[in-house]
Amino acid sequence: MAIFNNTTTTNVSDPYHCKIDENFKYILLPVSYTLVFVFGLALNITAMYVILFRTKHWKPSTIYMINLNVCDTLYILTLPFLIYYYADKNDWPFGELMCKLIRFLFYTNLYGSILFLSCISLHRFLGVCHPVRSLSWMNGRRARLISVGIWMIILILQAPILYFSRMNNNGGVTPQSAVCYDTTSKELFNDFTVYSSVVMLLLFVLPFGVVLVCNGLMVKKLQEPSVVGGGPMSQRFKQKSVKMIIIVLLTFMLCFLPFHVNRSIYYTFRYLDKHVSCSMLETASMAYKVTRPLASANSCIDPILYFMAGQSFRRSMRNKKNKTKSENRKSPMATLNNTEITNDSQVYRCTLKEEFKYILLPVSYSLVLVFGLALNITAMYFILFQTKHWKPSTIYMINLNVCDTLYILTLPFLIYYYADKNDWPFGELMCKLIRFLFYTNLYGSILFLSCISLHRFLGICHPMRSLYWMNGRRACLISVGIWVIVLTLQAPILYFARMRHNGKDLVCHDTTIKELFDDFLVYTSVMMFLLFVLPFGLVLVCNGLMVKKLLDPGVVREPMSQRSKQKSVKMIIIVLLTFMLCFLPFHVNRTIYYTLRYVDKHDCDIIRISNNIYKVTRPLRKALSQADELKAVVRKSSFESGFVNI
Repeated sequence: MAIFNNTTTTNVSDPYHCKIDENFKYILLPVSYTLVFVFGLALNITAMYVILFRTKHWKPSTIYMINLNVCDTLYILTLPFLIYYYADKNDWPFGELMCKLIRFLFYTNLYGSILFLSCISLHRFLGVCHPVRSLSWMNGRRARLISVGIWMIILILQAPILYFSRMNNNGGVTPQSAVCYDTTSKELFNDFTVYSSVVMLLLFVLPFGVVLVCNGLMVKKLQEPSVVGGGPMSQRFKQKSVKMIIIVLLTFMLCFLPFHVNRSIYYTFRYLDKHVSCSMLETASMAYKVTRPLASANSCIDPILYFMAGQSFRRSMRNKKNKTKSENRKSPMATLNNTEITNDSQVYRCTLKEEFKYILLPVSYSLVLVFGLALNITAMYFILFQTKHWKPSTIYMINLNVCDTLYILTLPFLIYYYADKNDWPFGELMCKLIRFLFYTNLYGSILFLSCISLHRFLGICHPMRSLYWMNGRRACLISVGIWVIVLTLQAPILYFARMRHNGKDLVCHDTTIKELFDDFLVYTSVMMFLLFVLPFGLVLVCNGLMVKKLLDPGVVREPMSQRSKQKSVKMIIIVLLTFMLCFLPFHVNRTIYYTLRYVDKHDCDIIRISNNIYKVTRPLRKALSQADELKAVVRKSSFESGFVNI
């Protein structure tokens, strides 16, 4: 049977008479979903943190916003699966349960966002047009009851999606492809069209009408001179309301309306089938596919709604800064990464110009977040669920994956921090945790990569002995030992990582404060020797001996050994590239920069150049989070065969 979204058809069993070319979506959807994933995840995590930990008094609009945030976050976490699926040209390897769940979460997010945005508009309308009555009509308790009611309505009305969502194991671009329908199978499509039309009427058309009416009445009310009254407070209230109206209407007009209109046209044409020309059907299909990313983009717009329309975020940031300012007023001090200095005797004498990092670091960290998280989630899925026999190298790879994933999840905070030009709003505990995870990931990755190289070396140069030396039990014990070593040796980072006030901003040091820098330099030098220099030497020796062994003609007599040689060569290249491109430049330039800062007597231009180079190598170090997962793909044929076995 041909699939609903298939790009090819046959004359024998194809239930649709038109051949639709959809190759464009294999570029459009992965790229657009990747952008939504990056910005949506960063914005939603930031919004959730501020709402949960920085908002003292939850107003009804705050309650609707946190529910909106939950809708978006749940859906965003499914996007790596869709990115992989469409990039692999409609070949779904994750099973039918995950297929149903992801389609269900898409519509739950879609209609949950619509209903909660409608509640926000209605709440704002009551505040503007009926300010006195709204005090009794809209309170926190009623907002919570309404939110619970909305979740019940959505889950009940979207439950049929779990039935309609199906897979076809022989309907993709290739005969072996497994397709996860974004609608349903051909046999159920007529029922699905009726169902989706009813849901669209109840959960889009009616709420959209409410939003249009509420915002229209608000605009009319705000245009009355008596509303502004010449007072500064009422003027700010008016500006805030106008922002809310613009963002809500843009969300509906750009995200929801095009999607529903084009989907309705496409479904209707599919329902009529042979009564519609193939050119019209193909045009409708293309328009529908283009608007699907727009519907997902609401996950990026919704947090902006909170930041622009709500005052609690900015108020909490101001309160945090003022509190820190009063605590540090008696001991002002420039930071290690500061771009300005004072005449205090404890600050550095050179002024560092670091404006470039406010562009470089957010952009590079965003790329690492996107590709690193997608690759790590995919690798973790296959290691956990598609690998039957865990070899020692598999155990090291899953530990490497855990290192990378824990750190990647902290990147949205750093992206926000550097984009806001070194102004840290998340508190000192989070500052310490993120700096700690950076070094834990750094040295954990180095040690686990060294174990992988050592294991590969034993398998090639001492194949018989390695059967006894390297087994799963020993690999587990070694992994536990590495975690104990890394966590113990990196624990001082929790002490060295500090925050300081710099003018109106709060700086989260990526090193430490000036008073502790001498001790920090000694500590980092010892760590570099133990956790980088020694493992790097081990990796060079192991890979050198492997290359020598692989060049021996006697190693490649059989076809299987030839494949093993190619696999080993790929592993050697990737491991060495990881060390040479990610670890080595970072440690060399960091050492030079720290030494110049410690001496603090060189020409300021030299220090500035060293600082700039050091900042550039930091994103290279984080690129390891992507490189590590490439090793998982290259290292094992079981990873590749996992797709086929599904």
